Amino acid sequence: AVQRTGAALQFATRPLRGDAAIVAAAREQDGAALQFAAPALKRQLQSQQEEAGSARRQRKRVRAP
Repeated sequence: AVQRTGAALQFATRPLRGDAAIVAAAREQDGAALQFAAPALKRQLQSQQEEAGSARRQRKRVRAP
């Protein structure tokens, strides 16, 4: 269901909301679905996203003349 409608994650059981593969499928369909992920998984994914953004900004600074 989350592959068709990411927001369906809000109706999933707690174990499913904590499953990284299920949450990834929901986010692929609707990035806002992350708000329905289990709190621990949400923190982990947000942290990874922040780290990736920081790495991208670092690469841009290195390339700038």
